[in-house]
Amino acid sequence: MKNLKVTKRGIALAILGMMLTNSSLADNRIITFIDQDVSNIEAYSDYKTDYDNYIPYTLNMSEYSNFTSRDYEVYKMIINNVLNHVENITKPDDLENSDFVRVAKTLQDSEYWTILETLEYNKETKILTIYYRYPTKEECIDKMNTVHDYMQNIINEIIEPDMNDLDKIMVLYKYVVDNFKYDKKFPKNSMIKSPKDPSKDLTLYETIYELQSNNTGVCHSFSFFMGYVANMLGIKMSSIRGKYNGTAHMWLIAEIDGNNYYFDPTFDITHDTKLQYFGLTKNDREKGKITDFIPDNYAYDMNLANENTFKDLRNATNYNYIGNHIFEIKFGKKVRYYNTETKLLTKEKPESITR
Repeated sequence: MKNLKVTKRGIALAILGMMLTNSSLADNRIITFIDQDVSNIEAYSDYKTDYDNYIPYTLNMSEYSNFTSRDYEVYKMIINNVLNHVENITKPDDLENSDFVRVAKTLQDSEYWTILETLEYNKETKILTIYYRYPTKEECIDKMNTVHDYMQNIINEIIEPDMNDLDKIMVLYKYVVDNFKYDKKFPKNSMIKSPKDPSKDLTLYETIYELQSNNTGVCHSFSFFMGYVANMLGIKMSSIRGKYNGTAHMWLIAEIDGNNYYFDPTFDITHDTKLQYFGLTKNDREKGKITDFIPDNYAYDMNLANENTFKDLRNATNYNYIGNHIFEIKFGKKVRYYNTETKLLTKEKPESITR
């Protein structure tokens, strides 16, 4: 897996990144999605704390369902060190090598990858070495603060107090599709010299920091952005690594009303559509919509919703939130109204809508 390297005496992080089954952790699984204890982070006073819904220890949905309580404590310990720009972290004595590596690997799908280049774990010394994209703690925190200011400004712009989770996901998805462009020249125009090894180039478009600079990116940056903002809003959404037609790709999975759905803003961006790849289900996969999307972990497919909840929205040419859980959906010149509470599309504008 890209950006994870191992010394000759180390162990392969990518191989050990396979997630444990839910059943094996059923008796010791974390119940809450986020943890609000930030007392142990020395650098947290320098890091943004003014976001009502954002917590620094948030786990993406896939890892949340597979962490033990001890895993989570180690995860928080690693983040504490990352925020203080610590380069070498010693494995706790009570953890196996494979468990420590599995927990460290989750940094790949966290916001902290914005400031990280690569990880190396040495099996003999029991030390995890972290290589940072930026040379100082201050510069790393500045980059993360920039990203959070950017995301919070977008939240302030598009999110309204009365919105439910589906409302939020729809307006967030619209923001991504309408405002970001796919970088057709990637990765040639997105390289810097690696801080770890100046003789090598480092691809930067995997982070939100570069995305916010010019609104141009690829599947990784689109997915990271949407997943992070959704997490800030308290929504269980995470990125999925996999392949499309044999090529590395990334999309998202999110939970809505207890069901899991796929979301791929990259394909709506590149196909000039709006909701063709929004809320995809098992039914969509069976009908050929995304039969060529192969996730690295097949558990994602197994847990997808069965019903085709959003099929009536597929051919939309535009849509806007108009209040009270109602979206105005345009199909060319035709206008319909979608209620996110009932999941119904109607011809008549609801009487409850006054604007």
